Amino acid sequence: MTVIANQDQERNQSENQKQDLTLSNLVSNFPFKEIRPKQLEVLQQIADAINARYKYIVLEAPTGFGKSPVAIAVGRTLGTSYICSATKDLQTQYTNDFPYLRAIKGMGNYDCLVKEDFVLDKTYQCDQCKTIADNFKECRHRSVVYGPCRDGQPAFGHVLKDCGVCSGKNGFHDGCRYRTYSEDYEVAYPNTDKEEVSMSFSREAEYRVHSTLRDGQEGWMHLANVFQQEALEKRSQFTPCPYYDQLNKGRLASHTIFNYANFLIFIKAKKIGARKLLVLDEGHQIENQLIEDVGISITKKTLQNT
Repeated sequence: MTVIANQDQERNQSENQKQDLTLSNLVSNFPFKEIRPKQLEVLQQIADAINARYKYIVLEAPTGFGKSPVAIAVGRTLGTSYICSATKDLQTQYTNDFPYLRAIKGMGNYDCLVKEDFVLDKTYQCDQCKTIADNFKECRHRSVVYGPCRDGQPAFGHVLKDCGVCSGKNGFHDGCRYRTYSEDYEVAYPNTDKEEVSMSFSREAEYRVHSTLRDGQEGWMHLANVFQQEALEKRSQFTPCPYYDQLNKGRLASHTIFNYANFLIFIKAKKIGARKLLVLDEGHQIENQLIEDVGISITKKTLQNT
């Protein structure tokens, strides 16, 4: 595991004013009741390194040592963190072990609710693989990757809720009415075991009204796509797009876990801000991940044609 500690330094605060990190600080944020002696030793070394203003800390330890809770203790002590894992399965393991972590996964992991509407309504058809409602499970194009919000229409391209393009829409965008925005979420009990990121009841009620209005606006409307009773019952409450819901919650959470590929995408697009700590789990895979992201392949045929 590689841990990169980058403490946010206020310009108007000198180094002498900074309060040193103590072992007791880290122990108080350790996620388990029992701490092994070697973990205590490592936590003390990390505290010393951070106090000495080291920017990079490399922790190498055998399997079963308990590197993950050590990283969690450092992140919670500093206040905010990003964790990068090599696989989506490891993301899931982290969130199972530490429920206050929020995972951000790619849109290919989530079904598009617009398409699910047509599945529920038994009218689903896929032009790409010619799948119809009776065998929709065989369709590979039901994820958010292939949703109407990804087709390049201007109404779906707005990043900010109050972008000025959709004026007079009561604070909502045109386009898919399942999509939510981080401005509509709030954080309770930040950086604690009880941290919760959710949409307020009042804002959810506004989404409910907005998603069921049929006012002639273009775009996919919540419930306007379905007519079968089974579908209407399943959509009796407002249902946010699962991709954007987890994305908004992950961006606002104190501690968020990515896989490497997705993290690099978000960093390059500047869709996430700076935090106090970046933890790179399975650090020996960093080089391969970077090469996959920025590397190019040159074949023998390409060389022969140049």
